[in-house]
Amino acid sequence: ARPEEPSSGATCLSFWEGEQKYCKFSQLRLVKIYGVSGIKTELEFIRFVLLASPVLEKMIIKPAPVNEGMEMVKELLRFRRASVQAEIVYVDP
Repeated sequence: ARPEEPSSGATCLSFWEGEQKYCKFSQLRLVKIYGVSGIKTELEFIRFVLLASPVLEKMIIKPAPVNEGMEMVKELLRFRRASVQAEIVYVDP
């Protein structure tokens, strides 16, 4: 099971949804994110970065030691990306 969502989860989601219209990372090519537990707000942030990064080449994600890795991988791979070259690399903990 995934960790509990923080009580402000709905607020975070609406924030990222609104920011997608205004924020572009036009020079971002590499992203490394460590300690991902797979909660919805983390995944929404990752989705936001993927959608706002038109030249992204690689995103490296290393999960927290205690999570359900394969479920998170399946969800991450479904995310749309602004860059057709963007590769998601999932590193085993």
